[in-house]
Parts: sequence; C-alpha cells; structure tokens
Amino acid sequence: MASIPQPAERALQRVQQWLDRGQTALVFTSGGAISVICRQLPGLSSRRALRLNWTLTNASISKLLVGRGGLHLSSFNEHAHLEQVGPGSTSGLISYR
Repeated sequence: MASIPQPAERALQRVQQWLDRGQTALVFTSGGAISVICRQLPGLSSRRALRLNWTLTNASISKLLVGRGGLHLSSFNEHAHLEQVGPGSTSGLISYR
C-alpha cells in the first residue's frame, strides 16, 4: 500500500515538476520539513529522522539533486558559512532550534 505524501513531500514534488533540465531552485524551510524529505532519500526510519532534526543547525544548507535515478541527497546540514565570524571566534553564528 502506498503512503499518502505529507505536505513537505508534496511541495518537493511540485518543485521538481516546475523545473526543467539543468534548472536550480532554492527553497527555504524549517528543519522539520528537511528531516521529513531527507528521511525518504537514504531510507531512514522516522525515529532516526526525528533525531536528525534536533541536530540541524539554523540556516544550514542541504542539497538535493534530481537525476536519471531520481532524487538524491548530495549534502546535508552544511554550516561552514556560519562557523568563522571574526578573529578568535569558535562558534560564529551557529545555533540550534
């Protein structure tokens, strides 16, 4: 039995439908939506996806690629752009939920 897509999954499907080959879309959303979508890609359990959600950095970047084989997770929770703000800074702008 097929599962009913959740709102985040339906939104991702719509973005994929709007894009032509070679086009890029930027989507800004919360960690919860990212966790739901990323759970589907590597086949994570719902419990593991929930645990990942709590480790997501605010303003992090996750990258999805669409190819012949479908949707793929290229990177997850990148936040190097937040780490160094000034001299001697060790945490920069990193924050969580």
